[in-house]
Amino acid sequence: MRLARNPIVRESLIVLAGVLAISFIFNFSREDGIPLIAGAEDFRVQTKAEFASIEDAYRLFEDGRAIFIDAGAPEVYALGHIEGAIDAPPGSPELAGLTWLAEADTYVICYTAAKSQRQAGVVADKLMEMGCKSVFVLLGGFEAWDEQGFPVDGTAHKTGE
Repeated sequence: MRLARNPIVRESLIVLAGVLAISFIFNFSREDGIPLIAGAEDFRVQTKAEFASIEDAYRLFEDGRAIFIDAGAPEVYALGHIEGAIDAPPGSPELAGLTWLAEADTYVICYTAAKSQRQAGVVADKLMEMGCKSVFVLLGGFEAWDEQGFPVDGTAHKTGE
């Protein structure tokens, strides 16, 4: 390590290590600090839409006041989805054909598998660009819905095993 023998490089590395240590200590001492490794519960979908809890989404489902949009791939939708959901992944002709939702007096709740919730955010944003007003992303995705034993179609879900 010839670079470490150079006093300027060595001092720079010491300063860098000190700054990193202070940054970590400051970050982790704060309640709103950024996690070093984000778990699934720390993952946040970037979207302009608001988020709907499983309970609120189910209440709207039961009242018939919500349309659910599955943003997952068609083959995943075929395996299991919220009962009555429309399959409309990002960039699909199905999504482009949902312009009628802008005139519908209903809530629109977008979801997909929890690990690919980013797609739900993309679809939600696209629907908002198309003029839809009450658009939400389902917290926890399909898995959270299914774990509650709420109505699903398809074969690959826990409550149907």
